[in-house]
Amino acid sequence: MKKILIGAAALLAVFAVSCNKNEGAQSASENQFTDSLSTAFGHFVGASLAQQSTEYTAEQKQEFLNAFQQVMATASTEPAQRGALVASQMLQSMNQLGNDGIEMNRAAMANGFKYTFLMDSVDYNVTMKYNEEFRGFHSRAMEMASAARAAERMAAPEAQQNGRIAADFVNRLKENDSAVATTESGLTYKIENAGEDAKPGANSTVKVKYIGKHINGEVFDQSGDEPATFNLRGVVPGFSEGLRLIGKGGKATLYIPGNLAYGAEGAPQAGIGPNEMLVFDVELVDFN
Repeated sequence: MKKILIGAAALLAVFAVSCNKNEGAQSASENQFTDSLSTAFGHFVGASLAQQSTEYTAEQKQEFLNAFQQVMATASTEPAQRGALVASQMLQSMNQLGNDGIEMNRAAMANGFKYTFLMDSVDYNVTMKYNEEFRGFHSRAMEMASAARAAERMAAPEAQQNGRIAADFVNRLKENDSAVATTESGLTYKIENAGEDAKPGANSTVKVKYIGKHINGEVFDQSGDEPATFNLRGVVPGFSEGLRLIGKGGKATLYIPGNLAYGAEGAPQAGIGPNEMLVFDVELVDFN
């Protein structure tokens, strides 16, 4: 649409130049010229929109025209034009939220707008109050939409299969090794050396040697000879929780389920599938 508006502005500029060149010679057909200018502008925008709306059905084109004509028929005052523009922009925002999985009620949105727009007085504090209210609801709606999408992905066949494989894997581990335990969150681990008494916190920066593997033993990541340094806020939840179980010098093996690793999306660039369990051999070299 921006391209259309820019093109339209350029077209008007061309006509303006033409008119300026003939300022000294007003013709009797001035009205006809004005009509021709208006028609040419309409043709140009219409053709541009037609090129961009080839996927519209005849019914959708008629819906488009109905809305277009409704705005065109509105009194051409500045408030009327602004009202039409604001309504259009709000509907575009609503559609964008819909694309993000957030459903909006058009009537409720319009009623909310009318309520505050017709208030006797609205100062900055009132505006900010409603802004904070919207941000709070928007944040919650984003969380709900994200959770719904994650649940849908978790229900996908591959994610379900990886979850069953992980559960069977952990059951076999526990049958063969009594030192293997599982936390309340679902992280399974085996501590080989607890290390010093002091343990890192959720916001600690740690130095760690690690090897990341799939449950078939294939390595997908490792620190190498030198330890890696990072803050525990920046790693997957299961990795952070596991490192907080040991102190400096401690060693452990972490069996991180998909929901505490890369979730239903996985990490395709690293070859990690949806809801896949990951295995990490870790050594906590130091932390602060």
